This record gives sequence, structure tokens and C-alpha cells, in this order.
Amino acid sequence: MANIPRSAKSGDEWNQNDLHSYDIKIEFQDAQTFFSETSLPEPSVQQDFLTARSCDDTIDDVSFNLFAQLECAIPYGQGWDNGTVDFVVALFHAMGYMHRPHVIHSGMKLPFDICSKEEIIHTDVCISRTDTKQIILLVQVAEPDMDPHARLIAAAIAAFQDNNDTGPPMWSPLDNRVIFGIILCASCPSFFKIPVTRVLSECVQYGQFPPTPTIVAGFVPDIHSNSDRFLLGMGNLDQRRIFLQCFEAFKKFLM
Repeated sequence: MANIPRSAKSGDEWNQNDLHSYDIKIEFQDAQTFFSETSLPEPSVQQDFLTARSCDDTIDDVSFNLFAQLECAIPYGQGWDNGTVDFVVALFHAMGYMHRPHVIHSGMKLPFDICSKEEIIHTDVCISRTDTKQIILLVQVAEPDMDPHARLIAAAIAAFQDNNDTGPPMWSPLDNRVIFGIILCASCPSFFKIPVTRVLSECVQYGQFPPTPTIVAGFVPDIHSNSDRFLLGMGNLDQRRIFLQCFEAFKKFLM
């Protein structure tokens, strides 16, 4: 794999070949291992949102808004990927992800140093800290004809580079950092812990094969996989509770 050609390209164009060329692998884990929890916690959202089958079933305005955004994220036609971005932003606010010093961004472009050139990568949603100027969470919406896993990992490397370039005064560059990530296929999530080191970042920057592999931890909620349940995502009540429990367990990594 050390001889795989590497070229300067936008992180938006990354695919499995790029992961192989930098010796990056994903290992999927069970819930207990990934979240370090014997059982998943109950989600901290209004009860309305856990039980509602439509906007009309909600009583409070927060649940109404969240369900309305969820309906826009169900892939019935063009534009649902934009609806997914709006939904996850509303979800983060409703579930307590957004508190000082966290700030949320949508559509942020990050510089991406690769093979001695500066490219860019577009992020769908990210959360950063205002005190350290660090990006701590990335959200990638899966789209047709793209590799969401490779694109998320490329964004994590770009975020690491950006974190080391834009820290506060007297900031010492990091040697390593875990960047947390979520991929959303409509409203079906999967969760990732992406370890990025300065060595990996520099190997990407100069187009070199890293001396050690990078192992990304991933978790996909266990649901019955058929097309109808996938399309519904959190529109299915049973799946909604499971997915929200995963979001609740994931939140602790950002504190």
C-alpha cells in the first residue's frame, strides 16, 4: 500500500482508495465497547418527541419544531439532504449538545493540506469550542455518488490541521486528537471516533505513507435493515428511541 499513488484532491472527493493510501481502517464495535456503557441512557428530549407520530401529536413547541425538521429529513425527493442538516442542528439544541463553550456551524469550508497543496473540504455540520478554537465534532450527510466514511475522515484530518493552525495565543500544537464524527443517512445515524495524529496529518500534507496504521472506531445502531425502515429513520418510533439513546450516549465525549 506504500506504493499506492497519492494526489492532491479535495477531501470532498476522498474514497476508499485514499483511506488505503494512508493506511486508515475502520473497525466497527458493539454499543457497550464504543460508548463504554453497559446500557444506553434514556434520551434527554421532551417526551412528546419520543411518542409523536406527526407534528399534530406534539404539545410543546420544541417537539413540534423538531418533528417538523425530522419530516424534512425523510428522503421523499430532492433537497432532503438539506433537511437532514437542519434536523441535526435542531436535534443538537434539543438534546443539550449546545452549551457554553460549544458553537455550531453549518456549511463550513476547511482548508485541507494534501500532497504539498492546499485544497478544501466542505463540512455539513460541525461543533467547535470558543475557548480553544477547536473543532470537536463533524457531521457528514450521506449523498449519492460519494463515500461518506472517507469524506468524514478527510474532514477530521482537515479539522486537526485547522485546530493546530488556529489555536488561541500561546497555543501548543497538538500531537494527537480524537475527532468525533456522525454520518447521517437521512435520519439514520452512525457514530465514529477518529484518532488523528500530527504524524498522519503531515503524511497527508506531504503525500507519504504513514509509519503506523490509523484505526477509526465506528458504531452503527442495530436495527432491522429494510428499505422502508431506512427511509423512515427516526420516523419509526422504535428506531427513534434507539437512535436518540445513541445520541445521548455520544454526547458525553464532547463535554
